[in-house]
Amino acid sequence: MTTDLYQTGDPEVVVAEIRTSGSLTTTGATFETSAIQVFRIRDGQILLMRDYFNPNGLADLLGE
Repeated sequence: MTTDLYQTGDPEVVVAEIRTSGSLTTTGATFETSAIQVFRIRDGQILLMRDYFNPNGLADLLGE
């Protein structure tokens, strides 16, 4: 898993881009998927967290 962090024009907002790869233990099929998470942080507290993932990675893995 790798993660890149991005600052925005709003000092309270940070975006994390996450890339994950792995393999299924049952079939050995490999997969890669990505997601972004958006955080609003104030005074050391997370006020908001949104998670957006790529559903195509899961569909590819399932052969759909």
